[in-house]
Amino acid sequence: MRSFIDLSNLDYNGDTLVYYSRMYVLISIVVIFLLIIGSVYVLSIENGFIFSLLLWIPIFYYCQKVFKILKRINEVQFKINSKGIQFRSEDFVTWDNVENAKVICIRKQKSRLYYFRYYITSENREIKTDLEALNIGSSDLELAIRIYTNKFNFEKSKA
Repeated sequence: MRSFIDLSNLDYNGDTLVYYSRMYVLISIVVIFLLIIGSVYVLSIENGFIFSLLLWIPIFYYCQKVFKILKRINEVQFKINSKGIQFRSEDFVTWDNVENAKVICIRKQKSRLYYFRYYITSENREIKTDLEALNIGSSDLELAIRIYTNKFNFEKSKA
């Protein structure tokens, strides 16, 4: 995966904009269609009606999740730059009001779930979002956080 920030150019002044991943949505739609085809196929088996009905429970749940993402696919989920972070439609928070901005990994059985978490000290609250459906990887996000916070601290110490 291509890095969002070039390490050889530490004078990068742009924003890192994070959206929902189009590939995630495409794969989700394919999975939904496969589940629908599977539920129709199960109808041809003896007593398959009950199994077909049981398959529709995850299909409806998954459809709701995908349609929710599709509504917001062109919206910026969060923006990070050398001044701070803005999460969805919330107010922009500068780095001196942000504490413990990091990517955390939670291991569940054989899989890993990555989350982006930070605390807003002025409001005394935590912001946490799942990275699975977003178009940025955990290592790219960690790199962006490190570069932008170091840049903020350097500019703050210069002033």
